Amino acid sequence: MRRGPRTSTREKLLQIFEASPDLTLQEYGNRLGITKERVRQLIESLGLERQRPKYAGRPICPECGGRKSYEAKLCRACWRQSL
Repeated sequence: MRRGPRTSTREKLLQIFEASPDLTLQEYGNRLGITKERVRQLIESLGLERQRPKYAGRPICPECGGRKSYEAKLCRACWRQSL
C-alpha cells in the first residue's frame, strides 16, 4: 500500500527552515523527530546560515529587551528607573 512520495528529512528541514529560520535546533528536532545534533549536522551539510537570537538561552528584560539575571523581573537599568 503506497501512501505517496516520501520526503526526506533534509527536504523537510529545508521547508521548515525557510518558513521559520529563527527556531532553535531543539525546536527543529522536535518537529522532525530527530536530535538537535542531527539538525545541526543537516544544516551544516546543506550550507544554511542560522540566525541566532541576540541573547540565546539568556533571560530577556520585558521592558527593554536587554539581558537580566535569572531571578530578576527586570534588568538593572529598568529596575532603577522603576524606583
